[in-house]
Amino acid sequence: MAEATDTVNPRIYDDVYREFVGDIPHVVGLMKSAGGRVLEVCCGNGRILVPAIEAGVRVDGLDTSAAMLDDARAKLAARGLEAQLFTADMRDFALPRRYALIVIAFNS
Repeated sequence: MAEATDTVNPRIYDDVYREFVGDIPHVVGLMKSAGGRVLEVCCGNGRILVPAIEAGVRVDGLDTSAAMLDDARAKLAARGLEAQLFTADMRDFALPRRYALIVIAFNS
C-alpha cells in the first residue's frame, strides 16, 4: 500500500469549508444514537469530530493526514477535550477496539 502524504493544509481546509455546517447536526445526531463508541474515518481536522465530542459523543478519529490530525488535536486541546486519533489509511487498518458505528462524512 502506498504511503500517505499530507496534501491538505488544515487552515485552507477550514477557510474553504467554513460555511459547510448543515450536515453536522445530522451526523452528530447519528453518532449520539449509536449507543456506544463511534469511529469517524477521514475525520480530517475535526469539522465533525470536534462538535461530536462537544456534544458528548465518545468518538475516535482516523485519517491519513498527520497535519490534519495535529490540527484536530489542537482544536480539541483548546476546548479542553481529547480523542484518540489514528493516522492510517481507511483501506487497511486495525484499531484496538470495536465500534457501535463507523462513519465517513461529507465528501470523503
